[in-house]
Amino acid sequence: MTSNYSKSTVFSSVISVIVVGILIRKRKNVLEYRQSLNDEVQQTLKTIDASNIPENAIYFLETSGLPMLSPKQLCAVESAALHHPNRPVVVAVKNEFLQLPIVLKSWSERYPNVMFINLDIVQWLNGTILLPWLSKNLLDKSPFKTAQSSNALRYATLFKYGGLYLDTDVIVMRPMDDLVNAVGLYATNGINNAVMAFEKHHPYIEACLKDVSAKFNPKKWGSNGPDLLTRVINTFCNFNKTNLLKPGYCKGIRILDISDLKIQYLASITRQTIKK
Repeated sequence: MTSNYSKSTVFSSVISVIVVGILIRKRKNVLEYRQSLNDEVQQTLKTIDASNIPENAIYFLETSGLPMLSPKQLCAVESAALHHPNRPVVVAVKNEFLQLPIVLKSWSERYPNVMFINLDIVQWLNGTILLPWLSKNLLDKSPFKTAQSSNALRYATLFKYGGLYLDTDVIVMRPMDDLVNAVGLYATNGINNAVMAFEKHHPYIEACLKDVSAKFNPKKWGSNGPDLLTRVINTFCNFNKTNLLKPGYCKGIRILDISDLKIQYLASITRQTIKK
């Protein structure tokens, strides 16, 4: 009886070891598979001559200098490409290298309209009045250099090339091709700069460039962001205390309430975006 019991116990122990071994190997394989999805490949970004950057494209600008994009940023890029298959989507990154998840290799086939390129600020501002402004090194004196350089670059982009500028946390839900010469209004007194669409060399954007050049304050947060856009549109459209800035049209510019902009086109503009 004891012998049979011992054999049974040994047999059960062996089976348990085998089963546990199989489960461990299976779990290891699952973990390795999941890890492979998170593997990244470093891509060397090309610096494209300014004359070769597509016009009337959708533009995302990453000015932090980080060599990677967050999952939400990648989602934003994909959403724009998905809903605009016949329109270039330009992702300009202020870094010579960009680490992308290896699964994005399929993007070149699924979204051939997406371009990842190096953002050279001197080249990007070339041809605008902001290039001499840049040489004054005011940006280098700013504690908000990343945000303020992003603001200046988005105006230069729309002036030089025309098209649609989107912040990298804006998720597109439907085509936005009908959004032309348009900005969003948040609250009742300010223009948001997370989503802007303008034709090339539009006089309002030109006025914004002139304002940056003449009035930029490196020490003030947002001095060339929403405050600038609001200040310029008030002058451009003759808004004042008796003729308040409001949704509608002025001198060919479409002003949308930010909530209407979200309802019509977007999944989200974050609170952080609105505060920029």
